[in-house]
Amino acid sequence: FTQLDITKALREYVEVDRLSKIVNDKNEFMEVKMGFLDKNSLSGLKNLHITIPNSEKQVALKDITMLNFSKKTTMIKKEDLQKVYTLQASLDKKIITSRAFYKKLNPLLSALKAKGIKISIKGEAQKNSQMKKDIFQSLIFSLFGILLILTWVFKSIKLSLYALTPIPLSILGVLVGHMVLGLNLTLSSILGLVGLIGIIVNDTALMLSFIQKAKNHEEIISLATLRLKPIILTSITTMLGFGTLIFFASGESLLMQPLAVSIGFGLLWATVVNLFYVPIGYALGKRKD
Repeated sequence: FTQLDITKALREYVEVDRLSKIVNDKNEFMEVKMGFLDKNSLSGLKNLHITIPNSEKQVALKDITMLNFSKKTTMIKKEDLQKVYTLQASLDKKIITSRAFYKKLNPLLSALKAKGIKISIKGEAQKNSQMKKDIFQSLIFSLFGILLILTWVFKSIKLSLYALTPIPLSILGVLVGHMVLGLNLTLSSILGLVGLIGIIVNDTALMLSFIQKAKNHEEIISLATLRLKPIILTSITTMLGFGTLIFFASGESLLMQPLAVSIGFGLLWATVVNLFYVPIGYALGKRKD
C-alpha cells in the first residue's frame, strides 16, 4: 500500500454524501445519495475496506494502519469569545414548508431565549428574511415612483391615488391562482406580484386617460368600451404566454411557477377590475364633483 491508496480511500469515506437530483415521471424531484451507513461510528472507520493494489481482495483499515484519536481545541467554534453550536437540518418541503417548521419551532426557541441563550437563525430563513426586506423596500420605492409619474401625467394627486387602488384588489386573483394549483405563497410569488403591479398600473392609466375626456356618464361608458378589446387581448396573450409555465411546469421551472401564477391569475382578475371597477368608480367620483 502507498500513502496515495489510503488517502484516496479515506477521502471517499469522509466526503459529504454525494447528492444527485433527478426528476421522475411525475415531475417530482428525487435525491440519490451515496455514502456509508456507519459513517459516523468509530467502528465504521476502523472496518473501512480498502482494495489491495493489483488485487481484487480487500482488507480493513485497522489491519494495515495504526489509528490514533485525540481531541483538539481548534475545533471549538467561537464568535466574540463565545462558544457557538450549529444545528443544521433539511426539510422535505412536500411534507412541511420552512415557514411552518419555524412556526412550530418558535415556542422552543422562545423558551431557550428566556434562559439567556442567544439564538441566531441563518441559512434559508435568514436569506428569506433579507429578501423579504429588500422586496418590501423595492415595492415602496416603486409605488412612490409610480405615484409621481401618474401625478405628472394626470395633474391630479387624487386621480393618481385612485389609479393605484386596483393593485390591492388584484391580490385576490393571486391568492385564488395559488389555491387552485395547490401552491404555497413563496418569494417567487411576491416577485411575480411586484411585476404584476407594473402591468396593472399601465392598464389602469390607459383606461383613465381615455375616460378622463368624458363629459357625462354616457361618454364614460362609450370611451371605456373602446378600451375593452385592447385590455382583453393584452390579458389573453399574457396568460397564454405564461400558460405553459403555470400548468405544465417541470424540473427546474417549478421554482418559477409561483411567479407565473401571480402574474397570470393576478392579471385576469385585474382585467375585470379595470373593465368595471375603474370606470364605475371614476363615474361616481365625477358625480360627487
